[in-house]
Amino acid sequence: MRYLIITSLLFIYSNLSMAQIKQIEDFKWKNRVLVIYSNEYSTSLLDSQSEEIKSDLEEFKVRDLIVLILEDEIVKSLNLKKEQYLNYEQILERLNVNSEDGYQNILIGKDGGIKMRKDQPIKNEKLFATIDAMPMRKREMKDKN
Repeated sequence: MRYLIITSLLFIYSNLSMAQIKQIEDFKWKNRVLVIYSNEYSTSLLDSQSEEIKSDLEEFKVRDLIVLILEDEIVKSLNLKKEQYLNYEQILERLNVNSEDGYQNILIGKDGGIKMRKDQPIKNEKLFATIDAMPMRKREMKDKN
């Protein structure tokens, strides 16, 4: 019975915390985040990256990796089910993205630090290898075994 109550409380807490995401820092220590910035001149790069991601969403879930897309001055997600109220301009400023940059992929670790920045689409294998080499991810994999 005690286990059921604790599990229920953890489930409720995790759902509430995801429902209240208002800034990119709210993901810290819970998720890694891949931010994809695209302006109107780089939609083909965004389309390419989106297809790459969609081909392997389960692996994104395993790595606690949320995908945020910054396009047309709004923030969308490919794999975040809960409503989020992230501010487009605030994310650009926080990640030091110039609105004239055509395209950027920015990988943020669970610690909130920028781990990778590329101006071209990234293959899932490269992304996963980068994440899997991180100390926190190595601990996660070890703990699951």
